[in-house]
Amino acid sequence: MDHTDADNVKPTEECHKVHNADESDILVGKLFSSRDQAWYFYKEFVREYGFSACRGITRLDMEGNVKTQEFCCSKEGFRVSKVNIVDRQRAHTPITRTGCKARIVVTATNTNNQWVISMSYQKHNHALCTPTMAPFMRSNRAVSKADIDEATTLKEVGVGTSQVMNYLTAADRGLS
Repeated sequence: MDHTDADNVKPTEECHKVHNADESDILVGKLFSSRDQAWYFYKEFVREYGFSACRGITRLDMEGNVKTQEFCCSKEGFRVSKVNIVDRQRAHTPITRTGCKARIVVTATNTNNQWVISMSYQKHNHALCTPTMAPFMRSNRAVSKADIDEATTLKEVGVGTSQVMNYLTAADRGLS
């Protein structure tokens, strides 16, 4: 799965103005037993604050072991500019990257194979979404293992894809 793509949520009236809550003091120094645990922590953090995250730059030491990992806002950076084609058939996709600098950096410690948040910057240059819109952002979307197993079973017995999806959405809303 490519985590570098920007989230698909467009700012609406559901989004509010930029909140530049500086959480640096709270996050720096927090310890994790693995890099994945730090990633899941940051995903929960970004869901609470109304933005989407992606994995950023990974730095290796001389032996090829991961030493630092960045987790950043999915609106980090800018889209690669392409040559403007005058007779373009398709419409341009909306600009989703704003050059946001919000990120954390986790660093491997030399003791006990732990990871620590060594740097945190939480100022955004774009609108953040409300908690009601947060589940629809790219890094916050997830399908449970139970739903995957159920969909697989339904497909194996010959139920069509649209019927499986209708069943799962009805089950999530308590309509089944």
